[in-house]
Amino acid sequence: MAGALVALRFVDPETYLDALVSTSSRDGVFRLSPVLPGRYTLRAESPDFVVSAHGQQIDVGDRDLGGVEIRLDRGGTIFGQIDGVEGHAPRDLHVEAMSPESDVVTGRISG
Repeated sequence: MAGALVALRFVDPETYLDALVSTSSRDGVFRLSPVLPGRYTLRAESPDFVVSAHGQQIDVGDRDLGGVEIRLDRGGTIFGQIDGVEGHAPRDLHVEAMSPESDVVTGRISG
């Protein structure tokens, strides 16, 4: 899949490292470098596809790690109406939908 945004984040909350970010090529290939040894969360997102709330945990050693695959599932659209108290429109709402597998899809409504 071309144009997917791929991000790799260090898992250890006591060590701050900026995420490494890449965009997949026309044939879906991505490369993140340089990566220090450790445990990371790998996530990808692309328009019209579901974003996993948890990402994929990977361990990186002291050598290159190839053949990592990320699967994105095509998403649908959830729509509806949120009513406020009479005369007061709801503003700046946070909306979540949870699948049986506990993947959470979030959205924000501003108005």
